[in-house]
Amino acid sequence: MKSADKQGFTLIELSIVLVILGLVVGTMAPLFVSMSKKNKLSSGRKMVETARDEIKGDFLQNKTIATTLNTIGHSIDPWQNNLFYVPAPGLAGQNICAWLAAGSSQTGLAVCLSGDCVNQKKDNIAFIIGSKGANFNRQMGTPANLDGNPVDTEVRLYSYGSTIDQYTIAPDPNDSSQQFDDIIEYVSVKELVQMVNCNVTIRNQTGQTVCSGGAGILNGVDIGVMNYNQIFSIGATSDGCITINSSCQKNYTEVRQADTNNNNQVGLTSIPPACTLGDI
Repeated sequence: MKSADKQGFTLIELSIVLVILGLVVGTMAPLFVSMSKKNKLSSGRKMVETARDEIKGDFLQNKTIATTLNTIGHSIDPWQNNLFYVPAPGLAGQNICAWLAAGSSQTGLAVCLSGDCVNQKKDNIAFIIGSKGANFNRQMGTPANLDGNPVDTEVRLYSYGSTIDQYTIAPDPNDSSQQFDDIIEYVSVKELVQMVNCNVTIRNQTGQTVCSGGAGILNGVDIGVMNYNQIFSIGATSDGCITINSSCQKNYTEVRQADTNNNNQVGLTSIPPACTLGDI
């Protein structure tokens, strides 16, 4: 009677297999962890970009910067933390067309890239939206007057991985040894203005004297009489001046395009009804 020839792994062979598996797992585990972190970081960046675009979409519909994130659908990051939102104090909640028509030129918010408020400051920011990142720690500070200019407040932004923490409001941790991993997007008021059509009324007060060069306009508000690119006080007279009571309406984009030197001043190079624009 034949007996079955049964074979199996010896303890030595099993030990070798377990050692190999351990080496494979030990080698691959850090890679999997790294890939997971990268995927989450990528998702975080996309989430912040989506929230930014939703705020812009809400603005496009209402011509008003939202004061909270209640109007958008994506406000939670991949680490299940609320996004943080900083709207410009001089613009939030206001209709941008009315804001422009009132002669406003400063939103009151600026960002300083690489923490440099002297050489890398970008002013007239409409809003900032961001995520605390993987360390659950907001490191972007609150807006403050960092450059001594009273017209606005600034926040310093840093490169990913910088060791700095400028946010000190509890219960958020303040740990300057942690690497800066806030994911931040910001939008300027100039970018928003290009999305909408606002009519800027260029008007002359009743009985005002206007010279052949036209009336000087500052941010859509009449600042006096301009004769051949020279600005005079209201009511100034010289050769070629006439008195008119009419006004012009121009699309804000046209006004911006005429302001080639970006000093927020344009003029009428021909009186109404022609209303030709020129830079000052």
